[in-house]
Amino acid sequence: MIFGSLFPPFYAANADISFDVTDMAYKVNKAGLFIDLFYVVVVISLLGICNILYTLINEGKPHIWVGLCLILSVAYFLYIILYGTGMFSRMASDSSAHKTLSDKDFISNGKIIVTTMCIGLITEFVLAFRSA
Repeated sequence: MIFGSLFPPFYAANADISFDVTDMAYKVNKAGLFIDLFYVVVVISLLGICNILYTLINEGKPHIWVGLCLILSVAYFLYIILYGTGMFSRMASDSSAHKTLSDKDFISNGKIIVTTMCIGLITEFVLAFRSA
């Protein structure tokens, strides 16, 4: 689902689908569509929090280390929801419809996207294998 939401900006920017994600994201930025690529962090964070709450409600109290991991994930996801929504609003409110980010903003927001995807994946693994 997450990778499916990344496809439209890549397609609209005529980025060749490859394992060179940096080059693909750079092409999306040059096309002025980075805002569409960035909003995926909010979606990942919302899915992560929903999955954590669903698991805790239906399966009860986790082991202490799993609980610590989930608390840290929820804190990170809440931060990303606030940051991501604010950044998305800032990008959307700029005067031009298609805004290309500076290299500094591109790198920092790219790191946030990658970090959020990794933490989301780790959280899903923790939830999936917590009782194993």
